[in-house]
Amino acid sequence: MRISTLRFAILVLTAVTVFVCIAGAQNTPTCTVNSDFVRPNCDPNKGWLIGETCMHKTVSCSSVNGVTIKDLGITFGYLTPRRPKGTIVFFSQSGGTTPGESGEQGYPGTYYSAGFQVVQTAWDSDWEDTGTPTKNIAYAAGRAAALLSYIKTNLYDPIHFTQPSAGMCAQGSSGGSAAIAYALAWYNAGSYLDKTVMASGPPLSDIAQGCDVNGSIPLVTVCPAGQLGCNSANNPPSWMAPIAYTDARAGVRQWSDDVTLGPSGVCRRTHGNTSVQASIEWKAMSIADGTIGTFNYPQTSVTAWLCSSVSNNGTMNNSSSEAQLFFQNFTSPSQTFGLQINGVSHCAGPEGVSEGIAPQGETGRNAIEADMIASCVAHH
Repeated sequence: MRISTLRFAILVLTAVTVFVCIAGAQNTPTCTVNSDFVRPNCDPNKGWLIGETCMHKTVSCSSVNGVTIKDLGITFGYLTPRRPKGTIVFFSQSGGTTPGESGEQGYPGTYYSAGFQVVQTAWDSDWEDTGTPTKNIAYAAGRAAALLSYIKTNLYDPIHFTQPSAGMCAQGSSGGSAAIAYALAWYNAGSYLDKTVMASGPPLSDIAQGCDVNGSIPLVTVCPAGQLGCNSANNPPSWMAPIAYTDARAGVRQWSDDVTLGPSGVCRRTHGNTSVQASIEWKAMSIADGTIGTFNYPQTSVTAWLCSSVSNNGTMNNSSSEAQLFFQNFTSPSQTFGLQINGVSHCAGPEGVSEGIAPQGETGRNAIEADMIASCVAHH
C-alpha cells in the first residue's frame, strides 16, 4: 500500500497542471501551483542535498483589491527516507531565492538522517515582491502558502496515510519565517501544519512600525514580564531591540514602497515625513495587520529562536523586535498546541541563531534540531 501511494504522489507531481487553491482569509488572492517546462537545477554545490528529486513549478495568483501579482517560479527538491517520520519544508532567509544552509551537516541533512522527508525550496526571485507596480507583501505571501498546501497534498499526505503519527512541519529563517507566519495568519495553514520553527523572525509582523521611522529609533522589549511562551531559562529574560529596518531596508523598500506617493512613500525615510497613506498600506500588508491576520492555531506547535545579544558587542537588528509584535498576539495557551520563544545569546551577527547559545545550554543549531526532531508529529 505504501509503495502504490507514493507512486500516486509522483503521478500527481508530474501532472501537466496541478491546482492548489488557498482558501485564505477574506480579500486575499487565490494561488495555484502549476507545472511548467523549466528545467530544474538542484546542484549540490549550491546548497541542495545530494540525491533529491528536483522539480520546478510556477505559482500563479489571482488579482485582488486592485493588486496584480506576477507569476513566480519555484524550484524545490525533496528527499524521502524509507519510513519517513514526517515532512519538513524549508524556506530560506530574505527573498528565499536559495535553498539555504544545507549539506549533510546542515538542518535538512540532519533531519533526513533522523528519518524525515525534507523539502528545500528556492524562488526564482523574491517571493515578497508582487513583481508589478502594485505592491503588497501579504498578497504575495499567498505563493508560499500555496506551495505549502501543494507539498502537504502531494508529498505529506501519502506519508501520513501509512504513518499516522507523521507530522507536517515547516522551518524558516528571517524572511523564510515570515513566509510561514503569513501562511498561518492569512492563509489558514494552521489547519494542517503540525510544527513550525521560526528563526530570527518573523520580521514582517508590522511593516509600518519598521518603515515609518524618522529621527530617534524606538526600541521594543522582547519577552517582557508575563509574555506567554517565553522560555523561563532565557538569559537575559527580556531584552530590547530597535524596530526600524536596517540591513533589511533595501529589500522591504523593493517589496512594499508605493511609488505613486513619491519620496513620502519610501520605507525608512532618512528625513522628512512619511505619507499617512504609506503607513496605512504598510500596516495593511503586515502579518499582524489588525484586520485579516488571525492568531489561533490550536493544533500547531510554534517555536521561535531569536537573538537576544550579538557576540563581540555586535549590533542587534529588528528581527527579534518585529517577532515580538507577532508573538504578543498570543495571550492564551489555547491558541497553539504549544508556544516557546527562545532567546539565543552571543549570536554570530544579528540573526546568527545557529551559532549562538540557546537557553537549553547548547548551540542554537543543536537546540533547534532537537526541538524539531522531537516535535514534528501529527496533531491533525
